[in-house]
Amino acid sequence: MRTFLVRYESRLGYAAVILSLIVLFVLGNREPWRYHLAYDTRFNYANIADYFQREHNFSQLQNNERQPGEIVLITALSFLRQFETHGETFMYGLMAVNALFVMLLAVLVQRTAGGRRLFWLSAILLAFGPIVLYRLDLLVCLLLLASLLLWQKQNTYAAMVVLSLAATTKLFPFFVLPYLLVLRWKRHGFKSALVHAALFTACTLSLVGLFMFWGGVTSDFIRSSLEFHKNKPIHVESLWGSLITLYQRISTGHYPTGGSGWGIFGIDGEFLVGPIWFYDYFWLLLLAGYYLFIVLRTTRETAFNLAVVMSIIILFLSFLKTICPQYLLWFTLLFPFLAEATRQNRVQRIIIGVLILVIGAVTQYIYPVRYTDLLNVFYKTGGMPELFLALFGRNILLLVLLCFTLTYSLKPAVQTSDL
Repeated sequence: MRTFLVRYESRLGYAAVILSLIVLFVLGNREPWRYHLAYDTRFNYANIADYFQREHNFSQLQNNERQPGEIVLITALSFLRQFETHGETFMYGLMAVNALFVMLLAVLVQRTAGGRRLFWLSAILLAFGPIVLYRLDLLVCLLLLASLLLWQKQNTYAAMVVLSLAATTKLFPFFVLPYLLVLRWKRHGFKSALVHAALFTACTLSLVGLFMFWGGVTSDFIRSSLEFHKNKPIHVESLWGSLITLYQRISTGHYPTGGSGWGIFGIDGEFLVGPIWFYDYFWLLLLAGYYLFIVLRTTRETAFNLAVVMSIIILFLSFLKTICPQYLLWFTLLFPFLAEATRQNRVQRIIIGVLILVIGAVTQYIYPVRYTDLLNVFYKTGGMPELFLALFGRNILLLVLLCFTLTYSLKPAVQTSDL
């Protein structure tokens, strides 16, 4: 039996991934999953597609929070809008594209980490649920993985080009760049790191410039999309939202209330502790400290370590004032590629995987399954506190996961699963 599993593990792994996609598609078309998941796709994304179909540019597009790469993906699917008016065809088109992205990701997992890791990928998909198919984040995950794979293959210039594509799709790949530059500096000197930084900057500016020319927009369009995120309130799903909620309960005996604004549901401003700029930039201080730690580590540590990349992203997300469920895919989809350290630490890697699955399952339970109750009951009347406890527990588990990935990143890998 064991020989059979080893011989056919890749085929069985692909079958598990395909089965997971089928489950996600079925759940995604049923309530309560569909109600919240379909809204962004059928309305927000479809409205951008409609605008482009009508105007052939984005010069007057208002309240945009999407980055250039996301808009390009939406625009590529905009032709589907001519077949319907309610966003259904567009939604299924995006789901089909994301299913293709998942299969491309599965191919990368199988070829670089082995067929057995496909079962981890399948489990992650099921844990996080149909949101995988309804959002735009798989594109940036694939671009980041492609960049890291190129880096490991010593094709570092191409890695910078692809990383710039990822960074113009979502902002978080920018925070991976310093780690790669530090590795380059330690192995090949400061001048080489500077050349790579210049290449990344030139490619990013060129891509933004091409988007501005194609979309008929100015730099104000890019700036306004960044300011849109800055203007968002403290998200109830963030760690800060949980801490503020808990503090208000302990200090006043009442839970805070919340409301919708800037595309999310946030804590009402009257309940904040301290100035809003603290929540805007505190994560930057922690990230700078981690970068300093990376720089000061022994000069012998020049090998790429995927756990460091995961730690950077988890640290960033854990203390960000806005954390949507799909953001967690940014680091969880890296896990199947994580190399095992020494045999004695193999258990630690399994613990990281189990934590990811638990975080995913609790996140799916909160959003979209019980999200209406969380917003309209708990953050309006204080009822159903068990939903807040689940959310608070999820955020604490993120910190626990961060501790494990930070510890794991200190262990030298002994096999080449790290991309």
